Amino acid sequence: MSGAAFMPFGSPMYAPSRVYNALIGGREHYGREQKVAQGLLEFLPGLGKAMQESRRFILRAAAYFSDRDGLRQFIDLGCGYPADDSLDDQNVHEVVTPGARVAYVDFDPTVISHMVRATQFQPEVTAVVADVRDVGPLLSHPKLLTVIDLDQEVGVLAGGLLHHLDDEAAEHMLRDLGRKLAPGSVIALTCATGDGAPEASVAKAQDLYERHVGPMHLRSGKHLRALMEDSGLLPLTGLHRTYELLPGHPDDVVNVDKTGPHLWAVLAELRSPSKGSSV
Repeated sequence: MSGAAFMPFGSPMYAPSRVYNALIGGREHYGREQKVAQGLLEFLPGLGKAMQESRRFILRAAAYFSDRDGLRQFIDLGCGYPADDSLDDQNVHEVVTPGARVAYVDFDPTVISHMVRATQFQPEVTAVVADVRDVGPLLSHPKLLTVIDLDQEVGVLAGGLLHHLDDEAAEHMLRDLGRKLAPGSVIALTCATGDGAPEASVAKAQDLYERHVGPMHLRSGKHLRALMEDSGLLPLTGLHRTYELLPGHPDDVVNVDKTGPHLWAVLAELRSPSKGSSV
């Protein structure tokens, strides 16, 4: 949910990665982040489950791209802390085809240090401190280039990331990915929304997050579709709620409160404006 050389989104008092970790029941956070997470859950009791389902959608998407398209390299933007024994979860390199190459990216150096330790004996995996808003330096990072071949298709994963970016920054990031990655590259993304939740509760949760952590750009389904169109993305499926199954994918989604908060999710092809985009 979530660069050494860049200030994090809005220079938050508390790290977004640790607040997210607290929301999903992890162990990589301090009391202050736990307090913020508890406040958010008071306003939106299902938020923790929704964030878990967002990450699990991204994992299903990675497996889907690996199985359906035969993709063998992935970039996980805003990867967050690696899954641990306290979570019923996995990391991307554990769900894709064995031997596939994965670059984990986050602006939080602590997150990346944890990921490095968790994957240190896996040469096909790397972890990079970088700011996702500046795609050029990210894609030219020497560590990323040790596992990612930019001349070949890439699966980009951006779970719980887009709502940290305003429309201009999100569009810039998505367009640059389309310009710089090989044709046929795809993306799976999720974005927080207020759709389906009480407006007053959403407003209180958003205010709490922005006061203690940083900007939160909630998007309706209509808003997200418009952003995708403006960014030149070619949707491969319709807009999903994160707890929904992918087409033809066998994984079950269980114990989900479908009346609670959710994130919007989409699978799309990354395209440069020069490659037939309408923008």
